[in-house]
Amino acid sequence: PDRDGYRNKSISGNVANEWSKGQVIGLRFYANDANYNFDGAGFGTAADNSFGQTKQDSVSLFLKNKIQQDWNSTFTLTQNNILSKSENKSVDPLSFQYQIIDRTRVTQAQWQNDFILSNEWSIIAGGSLSRQILNSFADFNPPEVQHGRSVGSVFSGINGKIGRNQIQLNARYDQVSGSGSDATGYAGYGYNLTPSLKLTTSASTAFNAPTLARIHDSSSGNPDLKSETSTSYEAGIQYALSNTLVRLVGFQTKTNNQFAKDPTCVNPFACKTINLASGSNQGVEISANTVWDKTSLRSSLTLQNPVDDSTKKILDRNARVYGSISLSHTLETWRFSANAVFSGVRHDKDYVSLAEKNLSAYSKVNFTARKQVSKELAIYARLENAFDRDYQTSYGFDQLPRSLFVGLNWQQ
Repeated sequence: PDRDGYRNKSISGNVANEWSKGQVIGLRFYANDANYNFDGAGFGTAADNSFGQTKQDSVSLFLKNKIQQDWNSTFTLTQNNILSKSENKSVDPLSFQYQIIDRTRVTQAQWQNDFILSNEWSIIAGGSLSRQILNSFADFNPPEVQHGRSVGSVFSGINGKIGRNQIQLNARYDQVSGSGSDATGYAGYGYNLTPSLKLTTSASTAFNAPTLARIHDSSSGNPDLKSETSTSYEAGIQYALSNTLVRLVGFQTKTNNQFAKDPTCVNPFACKTINLASGSNQGVEISANTVWDKTSLRSSLTLQNPVDDSTKKILDRNARVYGSISLSHTLETWRFSANAVFSGVRHDKDYVSLAEKNLSAYSKVNFTARKQVSKELAIYARLENAFDRDYQTSYGFDQLPRSLFVGLNWQQ
């Protein structure tokens, strides 16, 4: 019934000082505050007026040290805070009014070491420790609850080549309190048929623990949610010549305990995440990038078949085809860019009526202009969804119409 809006404010920065040769101390920060309004979140009554906010701030202190000529060390200490808030107010007594607030704080320390063994071989090794805390409140399911957990990881890898053969091996171990642990790895191999033509193949495993919100959120948490594990294989061919790169890759992934929305959910404000027994995806990706003079072109197209293995149905909100193309041109101190994205039809559900729905295919075009005012300062303007296409990525929630963003970047 009113003009709903979206407002987003963000700022980021990075400052560093090399206080001695090969010894750098620095600070990175980022803050973003997004606010939006929409109608219909109280089961579609005309008097609904819903508000949402996602706020994030992050600060990182980092130390980069050249311990020896062939040994570089990076230590990073980060604190990240995320606020997610949604609220519905209405004068209509039949409307479902609510307030849901999640606050997450993550404090992490990471140490990474890079070793250069030779001109053709290098090793990476390190680890991280973090503490995560969630405070969650829903006024229809009080009181506020707090949950915390610790996460520890160690990782290592080696990368190099022997003649025409390129080899990459990585190993990782993660332990997440309350959600288990797993050892994962990656093995990649490339063979140069000619200086410009290469065959590639890889196999990998992955471990993905559910977020604290997915487990303990006051409105939609699922304490029985298990961690995802997956196995992936890829094979492809790559052509590289001068400033042109073309890749064709086939992929196959199988995920056990795959995350999905509960299909039996009848309350859209309390739809918990569940585990599917398994899901799989296979397909092909084609990409091409090239640069000529002051113009660059990037494009990609993905054809895939993401399905729930038990029902053989396409996974919700996953398109079987999607792609993008970007064109950029530099003219003196200006840089102009145009970007188009496309997504095919996706399956979804109306979580009020439980009716099966399809999200229509869509395409949108974005334009960006950037002016380098000085060595330190740049200004930019970005026109999103320039042709004002109507589209949804989740049933019932329209995405932004034509929108203009302006900003500046300063770097010392």
